[in-house]
Amino acid sequence: MNVILLRVGIDTGCGGMAGPIFSDGSFEFIPIDCDQHVKGRTYGTLFGRHGGRKLIEYFPERFHLKMQDRFVHDDPEFKTFTYGDPTRPKQSLGYLEAGDLLVFYAGLCGWGKCATPTALYIVGYFKVQQGGLYPELVRKYSKGDVHETFAENYHIIHGDVHGRRYKRGSKSELVLVKGGPGSKLLNTAVQLQAQCNSAKHSPMGRRASHRVSQAFRFRLGLNVSKSRKFREVADDSQCSPFMNEKISLAALAAKSKRRSSVANSACPCIISAQPCRNFSLRLTAAR
Repeated sequence: MNVILLRVGIDTGCGGMAGPIFSDGSFEFIPIDCDQHVKGRTYGTLFGRHGGRKLIEYFPERFHLKMQDRFVHDDPEFKTFTYGDPTRPKQSLGYLEAGDLLVFYAGLCGWGKCATPTALYIVGYFKVQQGGLYPELVRKYSKGDVHETFAENYHIIHGDVHGRRYKRGSKSELVLVKGGPGSKLLNTAVQLQAQCNSAKHSPMGRRASHRVSQAFRFRLGLNVSKSRKFREVADDSQCSPFMNEKISLAALAAKSKRRSSVANSACPCIISAQPCRNFSLRLTAAR
């Protein structure tokens, strides 16, 4: 079984803020913005899960005028559990198979009376039912079946099914992933990353840095030497929503007594092998 970690949602680099997390560990998942939405979904019209608040209410007041009429790119969507992306870095998601886990994480920061500093948290996951590149799915099933299965997905709704063309003739295809039973948007976020406030540990000098938290190392079910130095990454403002592989988990597998592998490349973080089953069980049971 493979577990893929994929960064989603609004952050300081795309939207001007991190999503809100509350004192009890619950949170609001806020999608990134976009230029259009045929269903007219905007930050000013969509309600969140907490307190009957509209999503725009979580933005700093100085952003209200700018963002209230901005459309939301609600992908992934947790109503029917679909995700799609036509860009080159996400093509590897087309290799996901039934039973794999697609785990979503996002930048969250304390809101209201909650003073929790910005960090990265797991916010939900799909237990993959099916996935693949759009042309291949159409050949395997049919265009009608694919559009019915992914009817709530942003890219299908907007007819964005033709991929992207790049210089020198290269092309990427729309990749689609469908979550099956057991998929969910968590009620309580699971911290993935601990903040390191010391400047000497920051690769960006004055910027705050982050590293994989001790609690999450345990959730992965990996035994890692305490003396092992973990690679640190810049704060979430440096992580574009289209470059979700900024967190390096390679160090986590390096000294595991069980053989495991972590891909650290220009694609979503991939963890494979037995420890992921423990991670899946713990995440499912706890949330």
